[in-house]
Amino acid sequence: MRASSPTVRAPVVGVALSASQMVTTWTAPNGTLDTREVPIDTTGGDVWVSLRDGLRAAIDGWRTAWRDGACTVRIALLPPLVEVRTVSLPPVSTQDAQRLLVRAAARHFLSATEPVAVGVSTPVGVEGDGVTRVAAATSMRLLRALREAVTTAGGTLGDVVPALAAWSLGEAAQRGPHGVIEVGEHLVELVTWQYAAPIAVRRFARADDLSALREACASLDGPVALVATDAEGSLITSALAQRGLSITPAHPDAPAQATSSAAARAAWRLATVPWIPNAEGLPLTLSDRAHDASSRSAALSRTSRGRVLVATGLLLLAAAGVYRVGIVRELQAVRAERAAMAPALDSLGLRARANDPLAVERAVHAAARTAVPWARIMATLGVTLPRDAHLLGVRAMGDTIELDGAARDAGAVFAALEQARFTELSAAAPVRRERSANGDVTERFTFRARVPQRRARTPSPRVAEGTP
Repeated sequence: MRASSPTVRAPVVGVALSASQMVTTWTAPNGTLDTREVPIDTTGGDVWVSLRDGLRAAIDGWRTAWRDGACTVRIALLPPLVEVRTVSLPPVSTQDAQRLLVRAAARHFLSATEPVAVGVSTPVGVEGDGVTRVAAATSMRLLRALREAVTTAGGTLGDVVPALAAWSLGEAAQRGPHGVIEVGEHLVELVTWQYAAPIAVRRFARADDLSALREACASLDGPVALVATDAEGSLITSALAQRGLSITPAHPDAPAQATSSAAARAAWRLATVPWIPNAEGLPLTLSDRAHDASSRSAALSRTSRGRVLVATGLLLLAAAGVYRVGIVRELQAVRAERAAMAPALDSLGLRARANDPLAVERAVHAAARTAVPWARIMATLGVTLPRDAHLLGVRAMGDTIELDGAARDAGAVFAALEQARFTELSAAAPVRRERSANGDVTERFTFRARVPQRRARTPSPRVAEGTP
């Protein structure tokens, strides 16, 4: 749950919790061991009440004996409250391994039907090398309920570990590679330790003939210790001794009240071992920090998605604003063009007299009289120009026309235009002479002139008089 110093200044309260009972153990200043067993009914509604009351009794007794207000409680969880498995993870650090297990808990743990708190072993000297690790998982709800119960009882929650880690305390810290056989209620577990960290867990059925257990123990390079009650230990020791394998008790100095059950032994080890093997706490310490980090990461991801959505909405609004500005500018340009056309419409009298058909007819006749007769002018050009001349372009600007063309003699074209009554005739560009491949010479010209004005015609009497 939190990092602790290498030594513990005062004994702590050791607690072992199973599905049926809770065992609390603490050592008095005179060396006596106070062990209490509290039945736990997990099917009833008062399970947390009995848990809280048992913790308060143990903490009050510890404070009375030690005359100290700061009481630390270590808790060991027994199956099925905790699941311990050997997992294969990519080469990441211990913190990243915890986060991976929290995210994919259902893939690694059979009991992970809800959010879990996990603990991962850190083998000595192989941090981040992608080795096979031992991992433990328990319900996040259980871990937080334990913290609340300890806090309500007046204590401070220390490390929460699987019972197999508590059973091996002391043994794991003082040796190199070795094995620890732990006899449970239904299974026999062989835990391989590398100094202060478990590196593998194997399980065997108790009804087995123990041949598989003997072969597994024989494959270990170091000694094998046994964690069991006296009756269970004698049975397994004699069974393995018949196959030539020597096993020593894990805690030969354990008092009688500490060997009565697996829970009592775990509580005793947590209460009496005055050191912590590594800076992260006891081996396989169950922590909710990885879950909290994942929750914070998920919350940050949700916040980032929300920000992206907000930014997208703002960009859409900005795009709509820019589009509206463009539309407004285009409408303003149309209004400006209409305003520029208004005088011409007024001169024709179409706007003011749009509802007067006779006025419209007079305006049309007036426009026809002043309009340039381009059709007649083009016909005149076709008749007037020399036969060897042809036009390449015609540009008209008001009553001025500009002709681009080619002919054998540009002067003949100029004279023809004069005869056709084009006035203000001039050359808009120098005449250019070009020689073709067969030796013919062609002159390119650009002439500008005012078109001939036609004679005004008198309007019909009806239109002039304004009568229908």
